[in-house]
Amino acid sequence: VLFHQPQGLTANGFEPFMLVIMAPWQRRFLLTLYTDVIGMDGTGSINSLRYELFTLCATDAGGRGVPFCHFVTATKTGEALTRMLRSVFLRVPSLAPHRVIIDMDDAEKVAVQNVSKELFGGKMEVRYCWFHVKDAVRRWMVKKGNKYVEAVQEKVFTFTAFICEVNYHFTEPNFSIKSGAPPSVLRPPPEVL
Repeated sequence: VLFHQPQGLTANGFEPFMLVIMAPWQRRFLLTLYTDVIGMDGTGSINSLRYELFTLCATDAGGRGVPFCHFVTATKTGEALTRMLRSVFLRVPSLAPHRVIIDMDDAEKVAVQNVSKELFGGKMEVRYCWFHVKDAVRRWMVKKGNKYVEAVQEKVFTFTAFICEVNYHFTEPNFSIKSGAPPSVLRPPPEVL
């Protein structure tokens, strides 16, 4: 157990349940994983109390994701995730990623940014998961229907090229700068074409 906070009233007000766990084998195995880039993802309603479960993953030598830490919480806020994520980095000082990939969740983004500023001088980047970006585009296209997509096919191609470039090398700080660029500037990397 890296961090535990029971749920209840304290002098500071109501405190939600929080638990961060890393098994001894996960801590040992972490030494063999590629941790320059880690992933963070969560799922809700894991029990009748609707607690959230978050997992941190790194990749092994074969490129497979391996979970190395889990958070369970009664609340999904940036503050709660910041406290739990901070506890991991403070208890495992050898873990110092340059990038954390998340699924476009605001609470996760806030937590990574807060911990980056507090512990890494703002040098830990937030990246968005390519699967979730593509899924959001797919859901948007299905919602609009085929006739709409056919009518704006060039715009869809431009948008897709833009998304490819976002995935290829964007970080959040320069996203807003590049997102205002004209379509001619947005070219997908050669391997996508």
